[in-house]
Amino acid sequence: EAACELMNAIYNDKRIIMHVNTRNNGAINGLPDDCAVEVSSLITASGPLPLNVAPFPEDTLRLLQLMKSFERLTIEAALTGNRHTAWRALMLNPLIVSGEKLELALDEVIAENRQWLPDPRLTGRLAGDLTTDRLTLRHSAHFSATLSIIVDS
Repeated sequence: EAACELMNAIYNDKRIIMHVNTRNNGAINGLPDDCAVEVSSLITASGPLPLNVAPFPEDTLRLLQLMKSFERLTIEAALTGNRHTAWRALMLNPLIVSGEKLELALDEVIAENRQWLPDPRLTGRLAGDLTTDRLTLRHSAHFSATLSIIVDS
């Protein structure tokens, strides 16, 4: 229902306020403009325009920045297939306990997602995907989501 309301608001330029995932674009001071955030936004024919959020306390902002670093490293690991980068991402996550369990979980995620990870012979491209960057992003999102499951384990 919310998705239909959002599409209707964009199509009809309703200029209503909805809570959506969008590019930060300065809504949360201290986070990169190009990162994804979930904030109240004015929905226009041009898409969501994020509304500024009141400044967060310093400790909260630092945690948000840490999680955005985790997300960026996870995406980088998915796009490059670099195990060390995936390990670095997990080490940043405050919910992850380091050690043997992390290593085993990371090995398992890599093994389960091998088909989506870059083939070393294809410099920067995912194995089996030479056609579109959209597929590359979809595959990296799949790996990122799977890597994030370690947080819940």
